[in-house]
Amino acid sequence: MISDFRYAWRGLIRNPALPTAGIVSLGLGIGASMAIFSVSNAVILRTLPVRQPSDLVLLRYVSQKGNIFETFGYDEYLTLRSVPGVLSGLAAVYPAEMNIASDEATERVSGQLVSGNYFQVLGVQPQTGRLIGPDDDIHAGAHPVCVISSGLWHRRFGSAPDIEGRELRINGRQYSILGVAQESFGGTEQGGEAQVYVPLMMAAEISSRPTDAKLQPPFLVWNDWLQMIGRLKPGVSRAQAEAVLDARFDRLPVAHRKMTFEMSSRHGAPGVRSRLLVVDGRQGFNALRLQYERPLRILLFLAALLLSIACANVANLMLARATGRRKEIAIRIALGGGPRALVRQLMAESLLLAAGGAAAGILLSVWMVDLLLKLADSGQGIHIDGRPDWVVFAFLLAVTCATTVLFSLAPAAAMLKARVADALKNQGAGAGRRHGNLGGLLVVAQVALSVTLLAGAGLLARSLHNLQSIQPGFQADNVVLASLNPGANHYSEAQSRTLFTNLLERAEAVPGVRAVSAALVSPLSGNLWLYTVAVPTYHAAVRETPVAYFNATGPGYFASLGSALVRGREFTRMDRAGSPPVAMVNESMAKKFWPGRDPVGERFTIGGNRPVEVVGVVRDSIYRELREPKQVVVYVPLLQGDFRSATLDLRVAGDPARVFNDLRAAAHQVDGNVPLFDMRTLQAQIDGTLSPERVLAIVSTLFGILAMLLAAVGLYGVLAYAVTQHSREIGIRMALGAAQNQVIGAVVRDALRMLAVGLALGVPLSMVATRWIASSLYGLRPGDPLTYGAVIALLCAVSLAAAFVPSRRAARVDPMVALRCD
Repeated sequence: MISDFRYAWRGLIRNPALPTAGIVSLGLGIGASMAIFSVSNAVILRTLPVRQPSDLVLLRYVSQKGNIFETFGYDEYLTLRSVPGVLSGLAAVYPAEMNIASDEATERVSGQLVSGNYFQVLGVQPQTGRLIGPDDDIHAGAHPVCVISSGLWHRRFGSAPDIEGRELRINGRQYSILGVAQESFGGTEQGGEAQVYVPLMMAAEISSRPTDAKLQPPFLVWNDWLQMIGRLKPGVSRAQAEAVLDARFDRLPVAHRKMTFEMSSRHGAPGVRSRLLVVDGRQGFNALRLQYERPLRILLFLAALLLSIACANVANLMLARATGRRKEIAIRIALGGGPRALVRQLMAESLLLAAGGAAAGILLSVWMVDLLLKLADSGQGIHIDGRPDWVVFAFLLAVTCATTVLFSLAPAAAMLKARVADALKNQGAGAGRRHGNLGGLLVVAQVALSVTLLAGAGLLARSLHNLQSIQPGFQADNVVLASLNPGANHYSEAQSRTLFTNLLERAEAVPGVRAVSAALVSPLSGNLWLYTVAVPTYHAAVRETPVAYFNATGPGYFASLGSALVRGREFTRMDRAGSPPVAMVNESMAKKFWPGRDPVGERFTIGGNRPVEVVGVVRDSIYRELREPKQVVVYVPLLQGDFRSATLDLRVAGDPARVFNDLRAAAHQVDGNVPLFDMRTLQAQIDGTLSPERVLAIVSTLFGILAMLLAAVGLYGVLAYAVTQHSREIGIRMALGAAQNQVIGAVVRDALRMLAVGLALGVPLSMVATRWIASSLYGLRPGDPLTYGAVIALLCAVSLAAAFVPSRRAARVDPMVALRCD
């Protein structure tokens, strides 16, 4: 076997053009597949770095209308935790953003409130010190301790060995650090990176939710805030645990609660009550998977097509090489070489090429993974660990072995069918025809697969363009955003309002700032506030609950965003606490609730509170996401209500990065305990909402271009080989008077014939395949004729370009030289 590899190596390096072309082709296919699989593994397959993750389960419930929820109240957690027999432990988690401060700096970090058994249930070990235990989570508000992540320990504390017992100010209160969690652990949310863990009994001190001092613990009345993760007892299945836990869940009020704003869904079968679900928890709470699973599956399919095209290309190269070696093979057979030895020799050559392609693919995948992660992040703070693990390398090994077999089958079959006598007499026309036929079939397959890839890429790219062309109803250019949450530090309504006012005044003085305001919900952030509205003159339909999207905005908000005021006035600094309650509405709300009338001066109520007076109407704008139709929206003054978080929006001139630094310094001067966070431009925020679409469009376009080039190379190779094999025939035709343009036409006709068959197979195939991406498209259908017309025209142009050199070579054949050679 070693001799086979030695002989194969010598044979390949004697003709370096073939192995170079083969390694490049395979490197493209394997690199693309490995990159997509690496990210898919991190998002879809990778489990939590804890003890025996396969035993973990998550608790969710499907509502009466079929929607799935994963958050519960504290009493519901206590009830389900006490159910015996099926779980060895049930932990509760509440993701919370935390303001951590010191004399040097204040910053916003992701954290988790966790029950005392959290680390015990998961099986997480401390890197240093100790972790939160049951004794740290007994009395409400009595356990100001925390555990920090390994990353925060290294970054903020310089990996200090005496970290245990140090103080950390979180949301305005001092906490004692117990220890550091194990290095690989970043919480139970995939795509997130929790840096601080605090006992659940400190929820009232950490959370910005309203609390009742008379109620202890204050969070007993909070609904839908805790996530639950548990561990099955040995021998207990998820189905058994679900049956036992659901029987107890049936006795809880949440199982029979009707939610006002809930829409029907197909996630689960509707029923007379909510039903508890026990689902696989090995990956933790994976919201990232819900967002990116479908795009990644589409990209895996496209990468498989690209790899197939690469394999077909290398198979053509190997077939041409095997046909050129037919005399050598015939001699070996005549001397007693068996078919098994010949196939083994070919497999050795193929394996060397595959190994080279895998090595090149690893290098390419490093760049592609980095590209994918940058496209997926888009400033959203998503943490995806795309580093390869044993699963990725197992995938690489499987792909390498599969490609070795795939592109060695065709040459092996051709070699075994070769007739020894003809080859020894140098009569190779039959072998040449067989190579031409099989090589042509491989080119047809490449063209058909390229059509599918290019059609999918074209549809996804045009869909992204359609989304980017949507007019949001405001001017996003040169707008900077920065969020703050004084409520997390338990600032009162008056303190929060004072902070907002002072910060707006200070921000106006920042160099480069042209206008400044603030809002509870920034445009296209994905956040949503929804309230019922009661308009005295509006008669609701049967079973209709009039609702409106809600936002609280600062003075000059619409002017700073460039949203047009239709009538009335905008909020001013006079619209503050103690002044008459007012509101603004958008055009859609005005048309729905006051059709044919001017709503300015009309009064209505929001959420059952006291009436407000409409003082202005603003043009419709997109509220939450670009795909969403324009909604009914009501606005109230930020400085008039009890709002303890906001996002500043500043229209600037010049470099936003400079404004970020000056604004951060200004905020620290106003109040050093409340940091600004998520500093970004409004355009970056909008781009972030299109992250999955952008990943699909850019990567599929890259794959489509590579597929087209590989198909062109395959077509060129077949035509060039055909010209070489039929040079004598071409010489005879030219000696008999055939013109150069006739010879060129014959070669071009061969190319167009293979292209036509490939298109005839590829267009219907792509029509079926692109239906899979229909839900990812916007503004066009999978069978869009313009896209297919462009793909066909592009492939025709590329095919003619690939046929140019072989056809010119055929036209320059000297009849005397061609006849003398034979």
